[in-house]
Amino acid sequence: MNALIAIFTNPRAVFDEQKEDAKWLVPALVILAFTILSGIAVTMLVDVEEVARAQLEQTIEAMEQQGSPQEVIDQIRASTEQQLAITANPIVAIGSAVLGAVVIFFVLALVHALYFMIVGKIMQTGHDFSDWFALTVWGRMPWVIAAIVTVVAALVMSEQTDLAAYNLLAFSSWMDLPNENHMIFGQFVKTLDLMVVWSIVIMTIGFDSWTERGIGVSAAVVAIPYVVIYAVMMFL
Repeated sequence: MNALIAIFTNPRAVFDEQKEDAKWLVPALVILAFTILSGIAVTMLVDVEEVARAQLEQTIEAMEQQGSPQEVIDQIRASTEQQLAITANPIVAIGSAVLGAVVIFFVLALVHALYFMIVGKIMQTGHDFSDWFALTVWGRMPWVIAAIVTVVAALVMSEQTDLAAYNLLAFSSWMDLPNENHMIFGQFVKTLDLMVVWSIVIMTIGFDSWTERGIGVSAAVVAIPYVVIYAVMMFL
C-alpha cells in the first residue's frame, strides 16, 4: 500500500526497492479497478447515444464541406445508426466499458514492455520481460488520477457533453492550442495531457533506477514510443 502512494510522491524509492524483484499485480489491479469504475460511471451518467449522434452530425457536416459523395455519407449514417442500436443498450455499454478497459490496459502494457525488453537486450541491462512489464504497469498509475477526475467531471457536467471534454487533465482544457477543432489534428491535441507526461516521468525514473544509465538516456528511451505515436497522429 505504501508503494501505491509513494509512486506519486517518491517513485525512485519504489523502483529502488523493486530493483531485484519487481511486482506488478497489485498496481495493475488498482489501475483496472479505477479504470473500470470510471468507464461504468461515464456510461451511466452520460447520454452516450446523444453524444454519438452529435459527433456523427459533425462528421457528416465536415464530409459535406469536403465534397464527399452523398452515397458515402448515407452509408456512414446508416451504419452508425445500426451500431448505436446495439451500443445504446446499457448492458452492452457497461460490458464494453469493462472489456475495453481490461483489453486496452494489457495490450498497451504488453507492447510497451516488449519495447523495453528489446531496448534492454541491446543495452544488456540484465532485466527480463516481467521486470519491464512491471515498469510499464507502475508507469500507468497516473491512470488512477485520470479515472477519478473523469468521474468527477461526469458528475458535474451535462450528460450530453462531448466525451473528450471529460478529460480535464488534457492541456487543451486549460490553454488554447492550435488546430484544436481540426478533425484529425484536434484528436492529437486533445490526447496531450498531464497523465502522459506524468507516466513518462515515472517510467524515466524507473528505467534510470534499474539501469543506472542516467536521466537523459532514460528519458530518451521512455519518450521514443510517445514521440513516434504522436508524430504518426500528427501527420496522418
